Amino acid sequence: MRSSKLVPTPRMGLLLAGVLLLSLPGRAPAQAVSRLSCPECDRLPPDYTMDVARCQPLTPLLSGEPAAVAPRDTDTGRFFDFDLAGDGSHPVRVWAGQSFGTPYFAVFDGSKSASVCSTLGAFADVAMWESRLEMREGHAGLPYLTLFSDSRLGHCAFLGATAEIAYLQLQKTWVILQPRSRSSPGACVEEGTPGEEALQWERHSKLHAEGLRAYKRKDFVTAERLWRQVEAEGGGMASHDLGLLLARQGQLAQAEPRLLLTAGDSGLPSHWLDLADFYWVAKHRGLAAKAYRQYLQQLANPHARKRGTKAPTPVQRALERAEPKRPSKPPGLRQ
Repeated sequence: MRSSKLVPTPRMGLLLAGVLLLSLPGRAPAQAVSRLSCPECDRLPPDYTMDVARCQPLTPLLSGEPAAVAPRDTDTGRFFDFDLAGDGSHPVRVWAGQSFGTPYFAVFDGSKSASVCSTLGAFADVAMWESRLEMREGHAGLPYLTLFSDSRLGHCAFLGATAEIAYLQLQKTWVILQPRSRSSPGACVEEGTPGEEALQWERHSKLHAEGLRAYKRKDFVTAERLWRQVEAEGGGMASHDLGLLLARQGQLAQAEPRLLLTAGDSGLPSHWLDLADFYWVAKHRGLAAKAYRQYLQQLANPHARKRGTKAPTPVQRALERAEPKRPSKPPGLRQ
């Protein structure tokens, strides 16, 4: 049978050489040759200001590295409007854009002077190639935002990066949830041979399953250790279970970013239900109501449920309880 291995050509050789140069120490900074475009971006209005001294590189909460450059108030971006409390009592504007080929965000909380701003890591290599920066708001109107970009370099070569930023209610702060990069240096593998990413995914799956077995036998220490290991290595499959475990142990501040991130990433109805229950237990009713509504919306999606399945009556009651000014007993996290 004929091999599917990529046969290098002179043009491909130059391409692969360029990709390899990206990983060498001492390469030219990304801002010098940035090709990261932001078609929807525009200049910051002149009555809005950013104090770059406040633009410190925030340490990512779950994985990744912060960027080294600071944005300028002349860089381009676009506004996103959020309601931090979920009940209309705390509106903010978040300006997201790119500076020197590196995405950044600035928060305008009740004024036209930024209270927080930071650049996002993981995008330096993507900025070296023709690539488009895209942005999208979080589901259900919750205060989080995703920035992502992909650059296809050839049949088997690509670079990509994603970062989520969010406001954490329990910590009262904006964070970079999980900036991460994805890359393939351009070497196709033999047909039937698993690539490095597939092997890593298989390993993380085994560790995740081992953690689930430990959890079922009530060995929570081992389950937490294994799931944190998967998460630290960039595997997101264990983050939701780890978030639930931390929440049930009363570590709500550590649980929130994990439950928020996985609900938005996966779109699974059960993840939205867990996030809604979490916000209810944490006494953030406005956000709980938004998450319950998103759960019902996802449940009504024919691709997310079996034919004929209806939203359970208890969830409808939970949605009513989550509305502001409706005191009632919380539903509690699922067991």
